[in-house]
Amino acid sequence: MKTVIQTLFLMCFAVSGFAQNFGVEFDGVSNGHILLCGSEDFDIGNEFTVEAWIFASSWKAEAWQGSIITKDNHPAGQTPAGFAFRAGKNGTLSMVMSTDGDWFEIQTDPIMNTNQWYHVATVVDNGTLSLYVNGVLMNSVAYPGSPVNNGEMVKIGDSVGWPGRNWDGILDEIRIWNVARTATELADNQLTDFTGNEPGLVAYLPMNEGSSDFTENLADPNCDGNFVDLASNPWQDGYSIPAIDAGVVSIDAPDVLSIYNRPVQVRVTLQNYGTDPISNIPVELDINGLPTLSDTYNGTIQPGGTASFTFSTPVNLKGNNTNLLNAKTAIADDGNDINNATAYRYRKPDLDGNSQTVRLLNEEQHNFGGFGQSRFTLINMPLHMEDFDQLLLHFDLECPDTGCDPWDQAGGFYIIQNGVEHEIARFVTPYGIECGDWTVDVTDFKTKLAGNITLRSFIQVFGPSGWLLNADLEFIKNSTPTYQQVTPLWETSYWVYGEPTVSHDLEAQTNTIASNTQNTYMRMTITGHGQGNTNNAAEFSNQTHTIMVNNELAGTHNLWKADCGQNSCANQGGNWTPSRAGWCPGQEVTPLVFDLNGEATPGADLTLDYELEDYVNLLNTGYNGGSHTEPFYRIFGYLVEQSDSHFDDLSNLRAENIMVETNGDVANPVFEAVSFEIKNTGTTDFSGATVSYYVNDVFVVTENVNETIAAGGTYVHEFAEVSGFEAGEDNDVLAIITAAGDENINDDGTDFTINDDLTDVEEINPTTINIFPNPSDRWFNLELSDNLLNGKIDVIDVTGRVINQLTINNLTMKVEIEENGLYLLRLTTQEGQMFFEKVIVE
Repeated sequence: MKTVIQTLFLMCFAVSGFAQNFGVEFDGVSNGHILLCGSEDFDIGNEFTVEAWIFASSWKAEAWQGSIITKDNHPAGQTPAGFAFRAGKNGTLSMVMSTDGDWFEIQTDPIMNTNQWYHVATVVDNGTLSLYVNGVLMNSVAYPGSPVNNGEMVKIGDSVGWPGRNWDGILDEIRIWNVARTATELADNQLTDFTGNEPGLVAYLPMNEGSSDFTENLADPNCDGNFVDLASNPWQDGYSIPAIDAGVVSIDAPDVLSIYNRPVQVRVTLQNYGTDPISNIPVELDINGLPTLSDTYNGTIQPGGTASFTFSTPVNLKGNNTNLLNAKTAIADDGNDINNATAYRYRKPDLDGNSQTVRLLNEEQHNFGGFGQSRFTLINMPLHMEDFDQLLLHFDLECPDTGCDPWDQAGGFYIIQNGVEHEIARFVTPYGIECGDWTVDVTDFKTKLAGNITLRSFIQVFGPSGWLLNADLEFIKNSTPTYQQVTPLWETSYWVYGEPTVSHDLEAQTNTIASNTQNTYMRMTITGHGQGNTNNAAEFSNQTHTIMVNNELAGTHNLWKADCGQNSCANQGGNWTPSRAGWCPGQEVTPLVFDLNGEATPGADLTLDYELEDYVNLLNTGYNGGSHTEPFYRIFGYLVEQSDSHFDDLSNLRAENIMVETNGDVANPVFEAVSFEIKNTGTTDFSGATVSYYVNDVFVVTENVNETIAAGGTYVHEFAEVSGFEAGEDNDVLAIITAAGDENINDDGTDFTINDDLTDVEEINPTTINIFPNPSDRWFNLELSDNLLNGKIDVIDVTGRVINQLTINNLTMKVEIEENGLYLLRLTTQEGQMFFEKVIVE
């Protein structure tokens, strides 16, 4: 069974009935296809949409080999033109189109199965190219330049310019529009029967005939689809949806760090792929191949709908080096078991002091052949990024067995979050040799990197060998939370520079600075490309650009890298030593960071503009047929704001510690109390939570938290029931907090072990503490051992609130508590070891 690693929402059906019962089969071997006319209606303009229902009997090795709808051609010595919508490579959807005489491609992850129907679409919308599967946006990228078209006829099931790139399977419901269909329109009308007269619909092939050697185009009767070299009877059943079909489409929690730092709960997204509502769905979880949890989703999911489901029992997987989680539905009468399961593999981070490093890519090959220029990786990132002071992306390049690509080519890392893509790092490959390790600080993108993201790694390479790319992300903890937000300013991989008929002026951007912002700056990654032009622009042209803030000159930026000859990636095969416009071969690109603290006012608007130095290219013809290439810039600029308080509302409770008190008598032990410390790390007060604990993997009790936990506050819950402990044995204690509206379940669990001599195994050196007088009327004297120096003391009242916190600067201290009552002193070393003492004020 193939596991699907990306959410495929079918949405709610706006169904007019299943009028279509047929589709057309293509054998994937011959050049059989359906041929439409060569109408200009099929040329890509500023807006364009192609839709189809597809059923793959098998996937070709590469996405570009499985043609769905094409109008692509590249005759020898001529400019490439047209487009090709295709799929292959384990279920990867692809769209390629010609822009300014070069091919531009966008892909999805490998997210589709064989022998299953999918609705697929690609949309061109004023500079943005997007891909949809079952009505959900899978990828969206800004494309450079303008579409280039041709007069070719449209082929369905084969390529126009490269015959033999055949579809293997069935196609149904072909639609071409000269408008950009919205996500809502695509989702709501997947099953809708159109008349052919809908505005913008220029080709509509329902494929309902069931016999004949053509299929009718309801949008244009003069442009029907004629069968060419198809089987004598290619008609098959058209797309259909099972009545009962449930599956798991993604594993959303735990994240890649929490699973190795604390007990966790597993959360998945369930989907109803069928046409009938489904209730009471059994859900199972295997861990490392072993059946681990069985549970039931007790709600109802409507057709096309999704639901988030969390297994009720937590798991403790900290000790494993790798954790393979496989979640699946097991509903009776499921009409399609292909989409039942989803898997996600976790690998233990490398630990070094206060940093943890996660492997993102391991020798991932990028080329123009079998692997592609882009690779996609789904990552469950921590949701609480404010806990990290720095995020460092480390990466390097190795050579495949066939050798490295010989040319210096642009590469980069992009994150896709909710269908929107942002560049976080850029590099340029060396000439033909492996290089690295390189590091780019990507802390500015903490909020974009949080949660479930897709990482797209890209190398613009045109040879079959390409590169093997390795990448790691290092998380460096901070002592106090730090918050930030990043706002895109300019995002383009192809900004034409110096073309007399094309303005190279970037549009000024105005944003309102948040009221709590304490630090503001602009981060821009810009590099120049193209050569053989006037002043050898833009790669070898030394230009100085201008930074404008609130319509006034704020600074200049000399886009020039003058130290390529001192590159640590030396002895490359090509011309690597000359200076260049912002980059060197075989190096990461260092972003420009421009301080805006003197210009930005919290709560007020800020207008930023990056004005390119005036330049006219007098050699602006024959780029692809001559010895030079068009000058252009890759520009990705962002506004970054930082603060020590939240920018957005957040609801979150975090499990801090679980404490067990005993009588200390190993010969006759008594377990006296179990206390659970919880912190509200969000921005709103929290009430209505429940807490549970387990001893040696056996559930003990769930209790209500009757207190309201204030934002930023800490609460300690003392369980009324103390049971489940085994005298003379190690006791593993695990506690979980559950609260409706808690946005991050990754930090809801905590644990520790009391061994058979009643000592917390986490305490490397139990602390000696002398407190006197106790009871006291107000002041307590403390004599402490040296391992507590520079630690902290928390004073906790009987409701669980932390009412005071002190830093341990001396080994003798005084603690003041004004109100009468029973209190708990929690003393914590710098390493996180804890010791508890009760004190009484009377």
